[in-house]
Amino acid sequence: MANVPETPNWESGIYQWEDDDPIEGGAGGLDNRPTGQLANRTSYLKSQIESFQSRVNGMALPYGDVQIQNKYVYSGFVLRYQYGDDGSFQVGIDPTNENLAYIDNQFIRFESDQYVTAPQDDENCIRSTLYLIQVSGSYVLQITPANGTVPFGGMPLYYINTDELGDEIGGISPGAAQMVSELDLRINGDFNTWNLNQPEIYVALPDGAVSDINYAIHTEPIYCPAVGFVGQIIVQDQTINGFKISITGPADNLIIRWALLRPVFSN
Repeated sequence: MANVPETPNWESGIYQWEDDDPIEGGAGGLDNRPTGQLANRTSYLKSQIESFQSRVNGMALPYGDVQIQNKYVYSGFVLRYQYGDDGSFQVGIDPTNENLAYIDNQFIRFESDQYVTAPQDDENCIRSTLYLIQVSGSYVLQITPANGTVPFGGMPLYYINTDELGDEIGGISPGAAQMVSELDLRINGDFNTWNLNQPEIYVALPDGAVSDINYAIHTEPIYCPAVGFVGQIIVQDQTINGFKISITGPADNLIIRWALLRPVFSN
């Protein structure tokens, strides 16, 4: 027994049998006309659902997490350096300054007269970064090569360039110091980008996620050691390629989840 032939087409109406209609079966028979029309509509609806589903599957609603490390130096943290007993070149923070920073949702005062060894090469300039980090409840210095891993929760204080030339840094010159320059990084920011004011983190959207800038972004903090200090979460500078997230409060080590609420499908 054959099946009713189906064409994915939206029939404008379904034929109604009349009292005097003859009995006709088979392909094209009058008795099979309404059934065929219903089958065509069903096939059409099925093709539309499958087409829409493929578009949805290819464009799942984008979402992601961003972390704000809202750290800054309130005062002090002047760089100094010295030679170690073994001749190593060392950098530290001048303990005669106030050295007050906001980090990990609190103001901390760094008072230790500690030094860390800077990478050194007699012929080539080496760039490294000096961080302030928390270790077992205390704040210490850590120096990391420029291409090294950024320590979690660390606040970068300086880029340090060391080479064979002598110079004077931080007002202290211990002889032929092998440091020629430093770049002060004592400002606010997120993971690897530090801004002068409140941190603004750029979030890139997947290609084709939206077709114009009139989309909505939902945001909520999913981790914050100091919930009362988040303030407002602001989404701004929206483009079809991405947007920026910032907060108005001083919360630190804050993770914000964002989700695209209104994607625009292209035809």
